[in-house]
Amino acid sequence: TGYGLMVKVDGLTPENLKIVAKEIANALSIPFDKNAISYDRNNILSFDPDAYYNDNVEVFNASEIIASIPQTAQKVYTQNSYYNSNSTTNPTLHCNRSGTRYSNLEEFKAGLHINFDNNGVMDLGAINKIPYTQLFLPNVIRLHNRDRILSSFAIGLVSLNKNIALGVLIERLNQANLDRCKPPLEFHEIVKMAKGIYKRKDTYESKPNATRRFLYDPQRKWEKYEKNSINMKYLNADRRANSLKKVENAILELYDAGNRYWKSDVTKVTRMHPDTVAKYYLPAFKEVQKILACKHYYSLLDFQNQYIGLYYKQKRNVGMLSFMVKHQKEQEEGFTSYFKRYHR
Repeated sequence: TGYGLMVKVDGLTPENLKIVAKEIANALSIPFDKNAISYDRNNILSFDPDAYYNDNVEVFNASEIIASIPQTAQKVYTQNSYYNSNSTTNPTLHCNRSGTRYSNLEEFKAGLHINFDNNGVMDLGAINKIPYTQLFLPNVIRLHNRDRILSSFAIGLVSLNKNIALGVLIERLNQANLDRCKPPLEFHEIVKMAKGIYKRKDTYESKPNATRRFLYDPQRKWEKYEKNSINMKYLNADRRANSLKKVENAILELYDAGNRYWKSDVTKVTRMHPDTVAKYYLPAFKEVQKILACKHYYSLLDFQNQYIGLYYKQKRNVGMLSFMVKHQKEQEEGFTSYFKRYHR
C-alpha cells in the first residue's frame, strides 16, 4: 500500500544507483531509503485507473547528476547518516512541545542573506547546498535493529539539543520506541540506554547527513506538489545549461586541436546522446564563434602592444584599428565558412 513515483534516468549503473537515487529524492523532496535501493529489486505496480502518466517526461542523466556533486558531499551522503533504515520519515511527528530540535537547518539559514525570486524560491545552486543534520526514523524498526537505531537516534537528539534534560530524552526515546519498534523494547531498557548516552552527551557532535538547495518563502502556503514541480524547473534549467556548456567545450577543444568538429565528433568527445548533441549544437556553436572572435581580437591587441612603438601607434592608430577589424572579420568569415562546409 502507499504511493509510488517513477522517474526515467539515463546512465544508471549498480555502482552509482544509490547516490543518484539520493539526489533525485532530494530534488523531489521525498524520503530516501538507501536499504531499499538495489538493481535487482522488483517494483510491483498495482492497478490504478487514475494513475498520472506524463508522456513528455524530463529524463535525469546519472553522469550529470554525479558530476554536479562535490566529492566531499558524496561522502556525506553515504557515510554520515545516523542509521541504516528501511523506510524513513521525519520523527518530528512524535512531539516537539518542549522545543526539542530534530534538525539544525534553521541555524544555517539564519546566517544566510535570503532573497526570494518571483516564484518565492531561493536556489542556492548545486554546489552551494546547505549541509545540515536531520534526524530520521524508519516507519518500522524490526527486532534485530532496535538497539542500534534507537541509540543512534538518542545520540542525534543530544548532539542537536545540548541542554536537553534526561527526562525529556527518555520521553522522546520511549515515544520513538512505542511508535516504531515491532516489538518495542521494555521501558527499563530505554531508561538504561538514555542514561548511558546522556552521561556522554558532551562528546557527541552533530554530523551533516542531508543537504538543502531550495529555500521557500514562508509567507506563502506551499503544497508538496508545488515544491516538487518548481524544483524540477530549476533542475531542468541547470541540466540544459550544463549540456550546452559541455557541447560548447567539446567544439572548442576540437577546434583548438585542429580537428574536425562535426556533430558526430562532438558526440564522441562528450559521450552524450546524438539527439542531445543535435539539440545544443547550433546554440553552442554560436557561443564558440563569439569566444573565438574575442580571442582573435585580443591576440591582435597583444601584437600591437608588444611589437609596435608608442609613436608608431599614435601616428597609425586609425590604420591599425582598421587592420584589426579587417583581420577579425576575416577570421570570423573563415570560421563560419568552415562550419557551413563541414558541419553535420
